[in-house]
Amino acid sequence: MSGEDARLCLRLGIRHLGFVVEYPESVPWNLPRKKAGELLRLVEADARALAGGEKVETYVVCGGRTEEILRMARHLKPAAIQIHHREEAGEVARIAETLLREGIKTYRAVSPETPEEELAALCAMTALEGLVADSRTPETAAVHGRRLDAGFYASLRARFPRAIFLGGGITPENVREILVATRAGALDILTGVEAAPGRKDEARLRRLLDEIRGKQPEGAG
Repeated sequence: MSGEDARLCLRLGIRHLGFVVEYPESVPWNLPRKKAGELLRLVEADARALAGGEKVETYVVCGGRTEEILRMARHLKPAAIQIHHREEAGEVARIAETLLREGIKTYRAVSPETPEEELAALCAMTALEGLVADSRTPETAAVHGRRLDAGFYASLRARFPRAIFLGGGITPENVREILVATRAGALDILTGVEAAPGRKDEARLRRLLDEIRGKQPEGAG
């Protein structure tokens, strides 16, 4: 939510940065479109110096009416959008197909509460870049610490051939256990590395990254 935190993530080697923009529920991380645009431009400018030439991808987490999502994506021009509200599969397909032609990828958040009919439609959607297996639903979007069932993630991997991010209740304290249980290739992390809503905790971020990389803490045998 701030340039300071965006730069911190880049300095620590994080190359995928997400921004919650005009989400249609009351959550502490919501950014107005203008502020989000400023941050995305900052990331693009600073990536050259702080990412050492590595590719940095920006994600806009949003939801709501199809036309508004398309307008937001065209205005902000992130690498990808993550749709995370009550949109029906047909709307997701239209968004994904439209934005794919414009060079923007689309991800759809799902949870164990997503109806089977909708999951089946999403898994068959060729224009969809990936899924985000999340313990949160629109009704619990601001709830902390809801951990995802590893079995749900495993079931998605068995039926969806493209990228699946794993999110929900991931912290420095449990990330290694979660990775062992799920073998997830990508994580979507928010509250687990915050000092307060909307403010990153550098020490927790560093510890999380050390755990992911399998690095022993200082002083460990």
